[in-house]
Amino acid sequence: MDTDRHLFGGDVCSAAENSQGVRIPNTYGVVYRHKNASITETDLLTEGGSPVTRVHSDDRGMVEPFYGPPGVSTMWMDFNAGRYQIFAVDMDTRIANHLTDGPDEDPHGTLRTARAEMESYVSKIGSNDIDAVGTSAEWIRVASDDTDANVATLRNREGIARWALKKDGRMDIQPAYRPETAKQYAIRAVTKADAVAYAVSNADASGASNTFTVKGDGSANFSGDVTLNKPIIAPNVGSARVYSGPEEPRNPKTGDVWIAYQVDGTPDKGAV
Repeated sequence: MDTDRHLFGGDVCSAAENSQGVRIPNTYGVVYRHKNASITETDLLTEGGSPVTRVHSDDRGMVEPFYGPPGVSTMWMDFNAGRYQIFAVDMDTRIANHLTDGPDEDPHGTLRTARAEMESYVSKIGSNDIDAVGTSAEWIRVASDDTDANVATLRNREGIARWALKKDGRMDIQPAYRPETAKQYAIRAVTKADAVAYAVSNADASGASNTFTVKGDGSANFSGDVTLNKPIIAPNVGSARVYSGPEEPRNPKTGDVWIAYQVDGTPDKGAV
């Protein structure tokens, strides 16, 4: 049945009557789209869906159920005693379906339109997984001339941004410090011992090779110089200090190492 058609008749208010108000059983009447319409409405269907051009009363004089033209919820009926207005009897069902998930849950087509638009951009895999359609498709694009603009942020309940991804690719991380928390991570990479957990590459290098890597076993590799502003602390070094130059250290301590060399840069074999 066409869902745009409203149901009329079959209720206590829809009766076929003569000019004295007496019901007329088993008779035919006509309907009009408007009170002063000159042409009768013939686009009608029985309750079972069969086309009819007139309406009929049962053996009690009550108008049998019928469907009007699409989109029409009120008409005028005449059983040769003058026209009187008749209203659709399915309005309560229509309203209920607007408020609940009934068979007509999308009467305006807004859900169908929204879903069609979304499916043309993204393909939903799971409850919260969205896979961009196509190799060059973009799911989210932030258009801004400000390179400091946030593309995505993670905020706590107080509104403080603890994680922010910038438009130029930078990432700001500010985890909340909690003394009672045993483990506090700003960035944590869990990987196998021989796998690279963190890597830095030189953007100016043609090969873009890694210049600094940290593996899962804790080993680190540097391709450039390492500058330290504090003493090295390690099991095989202890508190020893290493000096080099033409003159010996001013305040040497036990365990210090002095690598002497002459002014011209050649090692001084006599000084250790």
